[in-house]
Amino acid sequence: MKTKDLTKNHHWSCIQPNVLKSQISESEWDIGNKIGFLRSDKKSVLQDWVTDRCSIRMQGTLLSAIRGCDGVAKEDISKKFVRALRYNVLNSPVGYPTRFLYFDIKEEDIVRLLDHPDQYELHWLLHFMQAAEVIGWMHPDIKISLWWHSLYTKIVNMLHLNPEKYEQFCSRLHDDDKGDTLMEYANNIKHTQVEESSGP
Repeated sequence: MKTKDLTKNHHWSCIQPNVLKSQISESEWDIGNKIGFLRSDKKSVLQDWVTDRCSIRMQGTLLSAIRGCDGVAKEDISKKFVRALRYNVLNSPVGYPTRFLYFDIKEEDIVRLLDHPDQYELHWLLHFMQAAEVIGWMHPDIKISLWWHSLYTKIVNMLHLNPEKYEQFCSRLHDDDKGDTLMEYANNIKHTQVEESSGP
């Protein structure tokens, strides 16, 4: 069966499954279902806390730091931090840590990263710093959030900047179309964090 080139007149993500199914062969549809790209129930690459707790702008900030810094060696110390960020933000496709995402950072690694900032593009460093801030404020696990906020503060101090207050952070990355006012949003998240950190 000859199929149509769906990309000529449509954006792929805008095509409804029933429309798509009518334009490709049954065997191709079966293959698509088996590999998962047509399934509507598949899990997001983002961990639940990211989609549940973060605004769209916060999610975008995290995704902007998923790629490592260009122009550095494959085993540069910065790669460790990017893998740690992925570990706390992304779901592993195999259900356990891989070389692409895992957390294995020691205190001396932080010293190495901060002692030689000039070897990194400032553009990448700022993206990473802001992603660390998002995890620091928004992650529901208090130990993880404190670790990342501490790293964010150290990068801020190294760059001679002022760390954002929580309300400033929410103001900058708050979605304009969200029903809550800014302060309602900030207070709701902060209240939830306190409840989750206190435990049963």
